[in-house]
Amino acid sequence: MTLERLRTFCAVAQTNNISRAAEALHLTQPAVSTQVAALEKEYRVALFHRTSKGVCLTEAGEILLASAKEILRVLEETRQSFDALQGLRRGKVNLGASLIAGIYVLPRILGQFKLKHREIEINLEVGHAPKIVEQIVANNIELGFVGEGNPIKHPGLVIKPFLSDEFLVITSRNHPWSKTKTVSLPALATQSFIASHPESATRQVIARHLEAAGIKLNIVMQMENIEMIKKAVEANLGISIMSKFAIQQEIETRRLHALRIAKTPLHRQMYIVWHKDRRLSKAAEAFLDFFIARSAMPREMRR
Repeated sequence: MTLERLRTFCAVAQTNNISRAAEALHLTQPAVSTQVAALEKEYRVALFHRTSKGVCLTEAGEILLASAKEILRVLEETRQSFDALQGLRRGKVNLGASLIAGIYVLPRILGQFKLKHREIEINLEVGHAPKIVEQIVANNIELGFVGEGNPIKHPGLVIKPFLSDEFLVITSRNHPWSKTKTVSLPALATQSFIASHPESATRQVIARHLEAAGIKLNIVMQMENIEMIKKAVEANLGISIMSKFAIQQEIETRRLHALRIAKTPLHRQMYIVWHKDRRLSKAAEAFLDFFIARSAMPREMRR
């Protein structure tokens, strides 16, 4: 048994899917399958039931998963103790962030943190909020920074608000609305709309508000990449709704025009999330303190 095989096994067990585990581990599917097969050969048991929809643990797999989690937890706590002995001269912190937080909010603070703690290794995983929360629950990520799409509900997590975000309507500079500052919710239904991915927090917040108002958008395109959406809007292919943090540069350079939604502006909260039963490493503690000091989050809300 090797630690690499154990981590791979845990990833497959948590996702119930070899391809998703391979993606999370940055490995090929054959490499993941080979490591699982090696464990099964070593212990002479089947660890997973294979189905057309994925895999699920056998009884032997459940036994190994419990032991593997404990082994990896003890090793992680040992690493954290060594980090503490180094007095933050060295260390590693695994962060996760949803798209807006990871692309437009965290990078500046990460850069400032690295100037102060050059020897601390930072790993940042950026993805949709549900995936980041899943990784925190699985103890693969220490701190998560996510925007509210659907409310986060998990008894094992600490969830603290740190930033309020506003969604703005964006148009090209040639759009008829480019001379106005506000637009009503019903007016959105008259336009070609470019939507983000259904799993994105942005899409979920917008859907809740519009559904409550009885408004259905005319979605002509759906894109997962935020920058692609902005380019499509700039080319006058439609309008969209986006976080104010994602469009700051385009508004300042006058490549896009932004409008607030009249009477019922769209807001959402962004949160810091961590596992309540996991002791944060010294590096993670240091980054959390650093982040709090440079954000609008009150220090007393940390714990």
